Amino acid sequence: MTHSSPNPKPTPFKEGSFLPGGHNTDPPLPETDPTIGTKLNHSMLRIRDPTRTLHFYIDLMGMRTVFTMNAGPFTMYYLGYPTSPEDRADLLSWAARASDPANLTRTLGLLELFHIHGTEREVEDGGVEMANGNVPPNLGFGHLGFTVPNVRGTVERLRDAGVRVVKELGVSTRESVPLSEWEEKRGVGLGEIHPNYKEFFDQIAYVADPDGYIIEILPQNWQQGRISVYSTLAKTAADIQETVKFAKKHNLRLVIKNSGHDVMGRSSAPGSLQILTNGMKDIQIVDNFKPAGAPESKNEGPAVKIAAGVSLQELYAAAAAKKRTVVGGTAYTVGTAGGYVQGGGHSLLGPWKGMGSDNALEFTIRELVIANEYQNNELFWALRGGGSGTFGVIFWEAVTAFHTELPALNDAGGAGYCWMIPDAPLSENVSVSTMYIMLVLPNQTDTT
Repeated sequence: MTHSSPNPKPTPFKEGSFLPGGHNTDPPLPETDPTIGTKLNHSMLRIRDPTRTLHFYIDLMGMRTVFTMNAGPFTMYYLGYPTSPEDRADLLSWAARASDPANLTRTLGLLELFHIHGTEREVEDGGVEMANGNVPPNLGFGHLGFTVPNVRGTVERLRDAGVRVVKELGVSTRESVPLSEWEEKRGVGLGEIHPNYKEFFDQIAYVADPDGYIIEILPQNWQQGRISVYSTLAKTAADIQETVKFAKKHNLRLVIKNSGHDVMGRSSAPGSLQILTNGMKDIQIVDNFKPAGAPESKNEGPAVKIAAGVSLQELYAAAAAKKRTVVGGTAYTVGTAGGYVQGGGHSLLGPWKGMGSDNALEFTIRELVIANEYQNNELFWALRGGGSGTFGVIFWEAVTAFHTELPALNDAGGAGYCWMIPDAPLSENVSVSTMYIMLVLPNQTDTT
């Protein structure tokens, strides 16, 4: 007998067919009359006790009964929302129109509650326990989503009515997603919430209905905040070129985002078009790097040529495999060629080899302009510390690589570095500045 591995390799996210307007076949299947006319009509939940469940959805969530059908061994309750003031003023007429077969199958957003007679007893008295889709091994259904004018007010009203709040407003950690220990033990559903989604996720709350189904509460006045309205997932230099041309043609503000670590928020902006470069992962390590335009006899020695989306972790791993090291920071998820080097590039190795920007040998940007000390040297000077995304979009960057033998830190007895994040908001009325100090103490074994 064979058993499946308890830790299957997670399937990576696949772009293309899953993007807006995408399809799952190539070429796409043609639209037909059946698919053009198809509508999502309703969702069905099995319920245990109609009294308490209808109280939740009607009294607390504001839905109204469209019709009820007793089918003998079970009853179906169809609920919906009257949308106009006239319908809300005359619910009987609204329900009659909505339940008419000619309208019922063309109505969107109905909820069907399915009750099998005799299941009202509590579980300890022999009643059935509903599988809400988020408790293993019965995983499947996720949640129902309701949009409301005031999420905070709705959550507090539900809490006061005894409803269990699963996720509070303003909480956007991975742990706040309704995933289970079952999934964590199998190594799936891990990782941090993506920064692009975090700003949206902060505005969402989760509660549980009487049967344990997760109810998502979303704002009707959804705040886009600083998240860019449009985004290009750049894979090549041509992608970047076309995006820059598009932004210029349509007078769109252009921002550039690699890993999104910019504490000043410059990698996003309201109403902007974002060039996302973190999918560009090429790394080349050369023993003798010659900058474009340099004399024949000139070379800079060993160097690493990286694409715009390479993180420090990926760069360190590739360099270590060749017994090299590079000047970089301690936050390994930061993108090397983005704001890190273009903002100066502080490093623990600074006392030995200077700033990260001091070690940049060449940039390839925007219209495939190659900037180094031999050509476009003013742009090269500006890119080495002049600010991320200020002068162009970096496609390739060559960074000096050094042998991994550590510098003579022992001679100095140690080296250190500090940096500060100013005025980070702690609450509505309080902000703090944080200083970080890192020390490297060679041959130190006693940490007391």
